[in-house]
Amino acid sequence: MKLEWDGRYTDSIYVQKCDPGTVEVPGNDLEHTPGAYGMPHMCFVEPAGADAAVVQIDDLTAGLDAEVGRPAATRAAKPEGPVTVTLEIDRRGDGEWTAYKTIDIPESGYAYHVLPDDLEGEWIRLTTNRDVSGATAYFDYGPGGGRVTDRDMFAALADVDEPGAWTSAVVRSEGEDQIKLGVLAQCVDGTGRAGETRSFQVGADMRFHPTEADSDSGRFLREKVAPIEQLVEIDEASVVVSEGGQRFRLPKSHSAYGTMAGQGRALREVVTERSLLNAGGTFYILPRGNSGGLRRAKPLATHNKRITDFCSWRGTLVLAGCKASAESDGHYFTLTDGEVGLWFGDIDDLWKLGKPTGRGGPWLETAVEAGEPSDPYLMAGYDRKTASLAHDAESEVTLTLQVDPTADGTWLPYRSIRVPAGETVRHALPVGYAAHWVRAVTDQPCRATVQFEYE
Repeated sequence: MKLEWDGRYTDSIYVQKCDPGTVEVPGNDLEHTPGAYGMPHMCFVEPAGADAAVVQIDDLTAGLDAEVGRPAATRAAKPEGPVTVTLEIDRRGDGEWTAYKTIDIPESGYAYHVLPDDLEGEWIRLTTNRDVSGATAYFDYGPGGGRVTDRDMFAALADVDEPGAWTSAVVRSEGEDQIKLGVLAQCVDGTGRAGETRSFQVGADMRFHPTEADSDSGRFLREKVAPIEQLVEIDEASVVVSEGGQRFRLPKSHSAYGTMAGQGRALREVVTERSLLNAGGTFYILPRGNSGGLRRAKPLATHNKRITDFCSWRGTLVLAGCKASAESDGHYFTLTDGEVGLWFGDIDDLWKLGKPTGRGGPWLETAVEAGEPSDPYLMAGYDRKTASLAHDAESEVTLTLQVDPTADGTWLPYRSIRVPAGETVRHALPVGYAAHWVRAVTDQPCRATVQFEYE
């Protein structure tokens, strides 16, 4: 942990559980400045349990005014029962606060409230009816893109289920002074047959200049750029992406993505410390791993296109996967023969692709054990949400949906749903309800289905 003090400095706070015996807190022989050494300034010691022996503290270094202090009284008993939280609103931003809503939260529990569309205010704050430790209040504002949609802007990109010829390509912003765009393209006809692979460079003139296969650019594209690591797996239930040994599941926006051979590039940094994830027909924004990574992914827009690659180049976003019949329109630039072309625009244009939608879930006729949670399934950034639950057990099964509202691995119960044998239960989540991830747990072994529709 960290302790900030004097508005300028930060000290580290370390926590250690110790087995019975002697514990020595060492000094520090590193001089910050001549004659000035770091040392433990304060140490809190707490017995591990009521039956633990009394802690003996001795051997304090002489001459440093060190002393041992013990609590004058035993700690007060922790209050039990629900906590009442009051939401207060400053409606005009003038510091005048009025009570808006009170919410009772069960002990060690979770509650949510969907703010109505007509609620007006500049600021909101919370107060509790008693002291609470470890409290979290988290607000989730709105979905991703799609509020303004401009399909004409992306007309050159081939739809995932569109018949006709199109261009599959990989792209790379090349270094050196000229900062050219390297392109390795392959035309695909209406039957799905791929043609000869050709390499190009695009310069500041936005023209495609063919390069030799054995040129530095062509060779690098073939050997280093074209072999795309398949980070995304698509099964019958949903899209699966793994990070740090943890599996996460994302929606599919179109059934064709489950049958496409080679899904193209999934992940690339396009803005400093921000990456785009292209998975199952949707673009997602991913922070760097040290800022949450995949666990804090949010959908940007659903496209349902044959996007095979993307990169940033000269301040633009480049998308590959265009129709052979596309015409130049200020975003689509092509060879003179019209067979090979790319889309160029701004990364902010992606918000105009379409709002995030999709279907899928953590289980689809999946053999599960009682009490074993499913993989996390993304919920953040989607609008209207409906869950379908079913199983093959001969008697009623209780399926519990758990949510991780803050994307930190803290799971809380959203609702337990009783599902009779042989039936499918549909549950519509409240409009506006949001959590980052959702997972399912069953109370008995069975083959279970938990699928969501995000519209």
